[in-house]
Amino acid sequence: FHAYVGIGQVADVKESQRILYRFAMDAAERAGNRRAIADLETLGPVFMQSADHMRVCRWVSRFTAQQYPGIPRWDLIRDAAGSPYYDFADFWRLYRGMKFSFDCLWQPLNDVNLFEQAPRIEVPVYFFLGRHDYVVTSEVAERYFQALDAPRGKQLVWFEKSGHMPHLEEPEKYRAALIGKVLVETRRQQ
Repeated sequence: FHAYVGIGQVADVKESQRILYRFAMDAAERAGNRRAIADLETLGPVFMQSADHMRVCRWVSRFTAQQYPGIPRWDLIRDAAGSPYYDFADFWRLYRGMKFSFDCLWQPLNDVNLFEQAPRIEVPVYFFLGRHDYVVTSEVAERYFQALDAPRGKQLVWFEKSGHMPHLEEPEKYRAALIGKVLVETRRQQ
């Protein structure tokens, strides 16, 4: 490996869930949305099932401009629909594949705490974080980045107009950071 690039970086899943839940509950309370409050209260701040996480993400999506995995990104679908390389069945397969992966990985992912499991990384580290990521909360990822021992260097690149998917939400900035930082700097170190 020449470098590690974390996008929408998981750091401590349970802590991210607590922050996501609090954000959703605060937004529901500000909006006076009793249905959202009641639904969120049935879940609690740490989600045992992947579907519970998606329910909270859907509420956050309703109260903000953010989109989340599992929730259709209509702008991406619109752009891809105009391509001769994709058809409706491809979108369905993409959705099913994402759901399958998320469901299968949910339980192991819940045990991830990189503060304890990976306090040191031996290659150059780059975190590309969306400022508005509540799926795995950029707040927790930033704390992990600050605590991380990376003897070959580490850089955090903020995507101010992004949530969990900066590579799709700010593709030009993502491409420039990947090519202009990661590729250039890792070539220099070889």
